[in-house]
Amino acid sequence: PLAAGAEFVSITGYADSDILFSFDGEWGDAGYWAPYGYDYVYSDERDRKSLSQELRLVSSPQGRLFGDRSDWVLGVYLARLEESDDILSAGLYDDTADAPLSFCPPCLDRTTLQSAYESDNRAVFGRLDTALSERSSLKLGLRWERWEADYADRFTDFIYGDPSMPVSNAFAPSENLWGGDISLDREFGEASRAYLLVSRGYKAGGFNPSLARALGASPDIAVADIAYDPEKLLNYEAGLKGVWLQGRLRADLAVFYMDRKDMQLRSSAQFTDNPNDFVFITSNAEGHSYGLEASFDWQLADRWRLHGSLGLLESKIDDYALNREPDIEGELVGRAFAHAPPYTLNLGATWSSPAGWMARLDVNAVGSFYFDYSHDEKSGSYRTVNFKAGRQWTNWSVHGWVRNLFDEDYYTRGFSFGLEPPSFARTRYTRLGDPRHYGITVSYRY
Repeated sequence: PLAAGAEFVSITGYADSDILFSFDGEWGDAGYWAPYGYDYVYSDERDRKSLSQELRLVSSPQGRLFGDRSDWVLGVYLARLEESDDILSAGLYDDTADAPLSFCPPCLDRTTLQSAYESDNRAVFGRLDTALSERSSLKLGLRWERWEADYADRFTDFIYGDPSMPVSNAFAPSENLWGGDISLDREFGEASRAYLLVSRGYKAGGFNPSLARALGASPDIAVADIAYDPEKLLNYEAGLKGVWLQGRLRADLAVFYMDRKDMQLRSSAQFTDNPNDFVFITSNAEGHSYGLEASFDWQLADRWRLHGSLGLLESKIDDYALNREPDIEGELVGRAFAHAPPYTLNLGATWSSPAGWMARLDVNAVGSFYFDYSHDEKSGSYRTVNFKAGRQWTNWSVHGWVRNLFDEDYYTRGFSFGLEPPSFARTRYTRLGDPRHYGITVSYRY
């Protein structure tokens, strides 16, 4: 304790990371792509250092305010981030096998991009939790933050440009950011309460280093698109939580509405047939969402317990400045967010005995959702079943388990771009979720 009325808390974080991100750009080998010569490589050597320091003063029981009814927190936060990237893109495409209709005998590519990014965050924050009565409380939180950043890059094209004259870009944005929340809680009876919440959040801006390689490849991309603005989120929420049936049923329900300003939307684009020109872009948009979340845990009988959760979500993009690629027919404005299924559902049952034996079955369901913002490919709705059984002793437990019991095929990621010669037609590529897998877990608690 710093004094009789407060406690001092210090939280320090430091990370120093050397990261190599590298892949085979065309996803194949010489034999697979024959008779075409098709070989690309992409590598990003990244050095990232971050340092953060947070200092808090937290009220003790002796330091409560307003007639011993309010707990409080005051704090400051400082953070420094330094990141550098060294990106190499190189390769060739040779379609002489299509002579006399060939157009790349061969086509070569070799570019480099060096970028450096620094940011500083300085914030002050506070919180006040006040008991208005024996059953009601008011909670207030506020945070102000100053964000400053510096970015510079240098792009060199060794084949189609002048290596002695690299292209450079530089930005030095800054922003004052603020967020906070206010909530009112009311208890009903001994074990239930309702609440109302309004909160404002934010996310600092940033940069798209890889986008500097694509300048000039598309008329829709400008230097200004390398940087993107901070995002602001306004959230309205109401909920009910409680325990009923003499403690045998626990349940909660919440409804919410979120308004996202300058929403940081991450999409992808491909500007040429070069597979390494497939770049990810974070840009700003406008959007909103609303929905419902609920869960329950019911001790149905001495040996049986039921549990479940439900999420319902409706989302919509209201505005987006960048144009989609010409061969994408659908409009992004008016569409749902990516990876935002309209429903998620879990239902489960657990049987247990006084001797420590147990068995649990869970059914999970997810509604169809869009994979990305750059195209309209979707995952179909799917269901998976998990099972677990075993025994618990005082300190030991042994459980066997199976996940995705019926080996359901479902997709978690999806892409759409041109990769395969000679036409490089846009094609759907997907990543499957985990197949059926099983195992045994042995645990000891001491």
